[in-house]
Amino acid sequence: MTLATAIDLGASWVSLGLSDGERVAIPTRGKTPLRIPAWVALDAEGRLIAGERAWRLGITRPRMVVPAVAGLLGRRFDGLDPADFAPLALQRGPVGDVRVRLGERTYAAPRLAAALLAEIRVQAEELLGEPLGPAVLTVPAHAGDAYRRALADAAAIAGVDLARMVHATTAAALLYRTERVGIGDEIIAVCDLGGGRFDASIVAVGDAGVEVLAHRGVDDVGGADMDLRIVEWLRDAVVEQAGEAALADPTVRVRLRDVAQKSRVALSSARDAAIHLPFLFADEVGTRHLHTKITQAKMEALVKAPIDRCVEALQQALADAGREPAALAEIVLVGGAARMPLFQDRVEAILRRAPHTRYLGGEAVARGAALYAAVLRGQREFQVVDILGREIVLEREGVEPEVVIQRAAPLPASHTELIELAEPPPGAAEAPPAVFRVHEGVRSPALVAACTLRGRPAIDLTFAVDASGRLALEYRQWARGKEAVLTVEERCVLDDAERQELVTHERALEEAARRQARAEDLQLRLAGWIERGDRVLAELGEGLPAGAREHLQLALRSARDARVADTDTALEAADAAFEALASELPPAVQQALRGPPVPPPPPRADPLGPLPLVKRRAADIDLEAEAAAAEGADAVDA
Repeated sequence: MTLATAIDLGASWVSLGLSDGERVAIPTRGKTPLRIPAWVALDAEGRLIAGERAWRLGITRPRMVVPAVAGLLGRRFDGLDPADFAPLALQRGPVGDVRVRLGERTYAAPRLAAALLAEIRVQAEELLGEPLGPAVLTVPAHAGDAYRRALADAAAIAGVDLARMVHATTAAALLYRTERVGIGDEIIAVCDLGGGRFDASIVAVGDAGVEVLAHRGVDDVGGADMDLRIVEWLRDAVVEQAGEAALADPTVRVRLRDVAQKSRVALSSARDAAIHLPFLFADEVGTRHLHTKITQAKMEALVKAPIDRCVEALQQALADAGREPAALAEIVLVGGAARMPLFQDRVEAILRRAPHTRYLGGEAVARGAALYAAVLRGQREFQVVDILGREIVLEREGVEPEVVIQRAAPLPASHTELIELAEPPPGAAEAPPAVFRVHEGVRSPALVAACTLRGRPAIDLTFAVDASGRLALEYRQWARGKEAVLTVEERCVLDDAERQELVTHERALEEAARRQARAEDLQLRLAGWIERGDRVLAELGEGLPAGAREHLQLALRSARDARVADTDTALEAADAAFEALASELPPAVQQALRGPPVPPPPPRADPLGPLPLVKRRAADIDLEAEAAAAEGADAVDA
């Protein structure tokens, strides 16, 4: 594939970005951008479906629909409240991860995310007419190792060739850098407030490329968290108008979340929003409805606490980068929830100027990631320097936790640490094992792995973080003799056997689908051969060349038998027999047997559009007009 490819797996939408090095765009089907809702569901036939079809089942099958799949990647079951995900049934997986029970089966989060990636891959391949090449996937800048490994597993299961991961804020900074010209070096802040997380990055942007100076983020703040706060506020109105029993109905909970999200979006541009849910609940008394109103002031009071946390993270990122707010040339806002007036006002108070809101449409991250994919392919030449979002911490028994790789270390990064066994106790042949744990972060440490060393008295343990931010543990023995054994446990990722089983299963399903499609195509071709062959026999009769009539009758019998047998071998053989027979007949008879020629398909439209990427000075952009246009095109969280 000649185009650089990127997929933005967001909390609300999954988007595809393409670039040829000079141009970058979200491909469209007609006038609709190629993106799908980030929803997965189990349909009535027990199959996983994703995107638009899953979104439509949100109200009718609430227990079988998983919204915001990305929010489950890399999560430990013990670190979340299952009530926040009701009416979904969550379970603890074999490695402490989160599993979702849909029907009679339990699904790991990477398997659900793979359904999304596979859906957008298939749609992209249908649009482009060729297999999708290696793709860059976006991740939140504050995402940990478990999230990144879960996303890599999802890509493998979905059949997506993962080229690299890029932070969403870095991708937005790349797009900003590409659309500017003649400005010189500057420092910007990129704030990504989407459906599930908040990330703030301080980035140096210049003609040579972009360099990330600092990252900070908040894991559990986003549009979904704010919607839950609105739902909690609605509980009193529901109890008053529909009764206490309504709160236990899963359909009621789903409808409340839906109306909360719509109200939050509406209050980004209105002073109040009417909430009207007819036929919300029915009991022995009759049908119950919900009618109320929420004001912008009330909504802002409900979400003030999470907005404060976002602002604190932005200020901490500035402090980490050693920059004052006055040093920022721009604050670039990304994500649908960043439309909230309260959030924009708080950001404006820091910078003392209006933030850059042109990238609120929800597709900027995918476009920026496509530019990064073009850089990896050598189609663009500029430097991208990204950094580690959290410290890597080693915790050993009886020793203070040690930061082995600092926050903001340029990626890739590595560090080697000596791990020694204690002396064997008197009379013992072996030393007791050395037990240690690896964490991410210092303030709120997240467990990456628990490790046990046996055998050799000492090893060199290397902590290697690759360019995608994934941590690998490698070791080297100091001396010959008994082999060292390093056991890594409690890592919240799929084990190799389960991952390979899922990959094999999905490839088998895809192969079965291809064979089924081929069989259906051959059935139609043979039906056409039979119809036209019968017509040739009826109209030409004895006028056929010697032996041709008998050969045609034999081919017709074989074709009818093959359609009944419905096997690949029989269908292929019958189709090939007709092709061989037709090539031996006179041109007039051959044309009658083949039918009218099939017109060639129309040329495919250029997925990037006719115009190159336009570089503009920031001063020449009508930000308010373009933000209004983007908001009209996409009024839902990115």
